Amino acid sequence: MKLSRSFLVVGSAITLSVAADPVCIVGAGPAGLTIANRLESKGYHTIIFERRDTVGGKCKAYHEGQFHPMGALLYSNETYKETLPIIDASGLPSYLFSYATIKGWRFNWTDGAVAEAPSPADVYPRIEQDVERLFHFWENTFAPWVSIGYKDPIPEDLTLPFAEWLKQNDYSSPELLRILEQGMVPYGYGSINETPAIYMLQYFTPDIIKFFGGQQPGYVIDFHELFVRYAESSVKGPIFTNTTITNIDRSGSTPIISYNDQTGNAVNQSCSKLILAFAPVIRALQAAQLDISSEETAVFSPLITTKYWSGAVNVVTPDYHSFSAWTFEPKGQPSAFTRLFPKSSIATTWSWGKHGSNQTREEARVLLKDTISKINKDPSNTTQPAQPITDDDVRAFWEWDYFARYESKELRSGYYLRFNELQGQMNTYYASGLNGFETVEFAIRAGRDVVDQYFGSRSLEDHTNGGGGQFRIGADNVLVVQ
Repeated sequence: MKLSRSFLVVGSAITLSVAADPVCIVGAGPAGLTIANRLESKGYHTIIFERRDTVGGKCKAYHEGQFHPMGALLYSNETYKETLPIIDASGLPSYLFSYATIKGWRFNWTDGAVAEAPSPADVYPRIEQDVERLFHFWENTFAPWVSIGYKDPIPEDLTLPFAEWLKQNDYSSPELLRILEQGMVPYGYGSINETPAIYMLQYFTPDIIKFFGGQQPGYVIDFHELFVRYAESSVKGPIFTNTTITNIDRSGSTPIISYNDQTGNAVNQSCSKLILAFAPVIRALQAAQLDISSEETAVFSPLITTKYWSGAVNVVTPDYHSFSAWTFEPKGQPSAFTRLFPKSSIATTWSWGKHGSNQTREEARVLLKDTISKINKDPSNTTQPAQPITDDDVRAFWEWDYFARYESKELRSGYYLRFNELQGQMNTYYASGLNGFETVEFAIRAGRDVVDQYFGSRSLEDHTNGGGGQFRIGADNVLVVQ
């Protein structure tokens, strides 16, 4: 596979260089792959470094006869405008998913009590006037103003927690709040009482609200396989997976990435520019061995993430049944689980913990087993005993630092203006869900925006010629020593 291509090197440590060094991208998720593709279309050469053993970022899946999403899950035709061409070109199947046809249940995670949930499609007529008013605001006020990177000052009311913004604007129906919460908590977007309105209005486009309201379907696709195929078909430059970066030095005129190649050689890659295609929380920057500047520390230290786990669990609950917590509490227990495919007994699970807690993956895994064990049955059969979940039933359980964002205080203090001022300093750029929102679509938009705003077109000849004769572009665009 192209993903494992590597440079031919001589000696134990060399510096790879051409007249105009390639743009180095750290992160092979949707943003990083989009950046590489778009830069290459403008005549640049690119190199991608990825610490995981495959591309796709948080787009992960567990496979057992069928893929089971562990990261990105759904898309819609109206909102995922930049993602759809990639989907259409991939040849992958999409699967219809609709809350109008799913039977919903609510559970008490402490005692296992279960009750049938009202169908969103039945509830929707009671909130339709509020929803239409919200759509009018979104289409006529919010959407024309908002931009990737939040380049304009954010109005103070949009920095409020989402629940407070809804209350101030007279969207107080409990049914509407429940539908919005159902679209937030299981998907890793925090509490409706804490997450700022600016992010949730970015996420809750009219068609996304209609989806959670049971008014139109969404689509499930194997996003991991999607981006594996995209990397193979649409990125020409080398992608180094399973690669450990040992240092990123930006003290000179151009950045230099030091890493160990697959044979153990120490390699120094000189870069014309550096693009960090992951959420720039401080611990992630440290893990990338970046020489973090004082301004980066000031701008990125306040970022928070959702403590979040996803799982693939073998259950005996019926087909087309979805379970969500009666009340959403960030205690590490599952907030929801659903069997997405009728021919598979594997349910996708989502668990939610409190930001900043010391709760471990193993503690959350125990809560997952204990909680589902209380309700693992046909909930309509009151005499059937629940079947315990064993260790073997938990096929996969992954932990994520998810949905990097600023809190209300930082939004009011203009941190996005400071973030945008950082773009290009020390030849470094940042593109991730932080630029818009934590979904595949916004990662793609962030990648496109950074390239289109900061990188003009250039000819291939300007990029490759005049390198002093030490290196050449070989087969498959791999730099080789002459």
